[in-house]
Amino acid sequence: MGTPLTGREILIGLKKAAKAAAGSTTVDADSAAGQKVLNVAATTDFAAGETVKIGADTAREEYGVINTIQAGESLTLHDNLTYTHTLVQADPVVNDVVWRYAHPCGAGDGILIKSESVKQTIEELLDDSLGLDFIQRTDPGKIEASGALEAFLRYEGLDVAIALAMGVAGTPSQQGGTAAWANAYTLKDDLTGYFATLAMLKKSDKVFEYPSVKLHGFKISGEMNAPLTISLSGIANKLVLASTINTAATMAAIDYPDKGNRIIFNKDATFKMNDKSGAALDDSNKIYPASVELTFARQIEGDLTAGHEDINEPDENNVPEAMLTLNFPRYNDANHAFFTDWEAFTEKKMEIYFKGPLIATTYYYELKISMPCLKVINPDAAIGGPGKIPATLSLRLLGTDTAPEGMTGITLPFQIDVQNKRTTDPLA
Repeated sequence: MGTPLTGREILIGLKKAAKAAAGSTTVDADSAAGQKVLNVAATTDFAAGETVKIGADTAREEYGVINTIQAGESLTLHDNLTYTHTLVQADPVVNDVVWRYAHPCGAGDGILIKSESVKQTIEELLDDSLGLDFIQRTDPGKIEASGALEAFLRYEGLDVAIALAMGVAGTPSQQGGTAAWANAYTLKDDLTGYFATLAMLKKSDKVFEYPSVKLHGFKISGEMNAPLTISLSGIANKLVLASTINTAATMAAIDYPDKGNRIIFNKDATFKMNDKSGAALDDSNKIYPASVELTFARQIEGDLTAGHEDINEPDENNVPEAMLTLNFPRYNDANHAFFTDWEAFTEKKMEIYFKGPLIATTYYYELKISMPCLKVINPDAAIGGPGKIPATLSLRLLGTDTAPEGMTGITLPFQIDVQNKRTTDPLA
């Protein structure tokens, strides 16, 4: 019997589905169904936690997740083989990134959250045929799994999640030979193959595992002298309650990239905006909101097709949207200019910058959001009573054919630049 846990004791891991390199080999000795060892000719370029496709395009095609590797001899999978693969058949074995297959969460995969609302529902199909006084039978229908993770935004620790939602990262660049590393996260129009396994230890012996979760958006928000929060939205294939990949024992290996360094909206935060056609942003372009909210949402949908009880990997069903909302404590001459921009449909450019603790020498934890083209929509200065009149500014983030002055190479709706201690590509 397991022990109930409190929110202080849970463990949550997010592991990107990935392969270290393109591994390919063949079965070189009989490997029987109903057991876990797959005999192969070579193990080079395979790694524990990867998904392998066995016997592609044959009646024996199946997938498995590597648990351990016996160098040069075999791959031991987490689950038993469904089919027998023989020496004579010499079935091909390749590593792959496959929707529906879980990856083990471990060291460095932990994420600290404030709350979660990820939930699976199973549609109930009622037999309400005429001639029955009462409903006597129901059947399971559509499986849907989705929700959000809410967390404090940190300078490091959510890089994988943010990069998965955006689509492009890279290997960080070391700064001045110090422990500081810089990276840029940009938008990709097609997120096929970009998903992760989400595992949550909710009782000492029970893990809620969502084998494949596609993160399709986020909301970053905060107000002056308070920590920023981020809400990450995702769609999963289904919930697994008896996984052999992420178990209570394996979850013990989870740790966190950084438990500190929350991003605080404080005096060091700067907001700069001017016309897109104007000069590069500088201190003369500072504006002073009291709160901020950036939302990014991809319109994605997963299809139900024959052969599976759960959805296929979701894909884009419409164009993504990005919006920015700024709230000012008072309506004044400075923010009245935005009403003029709204009337004239003037294109703007903007940069938001947050600065954290020192990493080394002159390098600090940093997060910068660059937006090369915005248009003001629905500015407001509503009177709510006898007190001061606030102003609210909403802007739509747009792509542009030409990068504005001071934002070389930035033409997509926004880009997030970070400086922290992460040395590896979050999407690798």
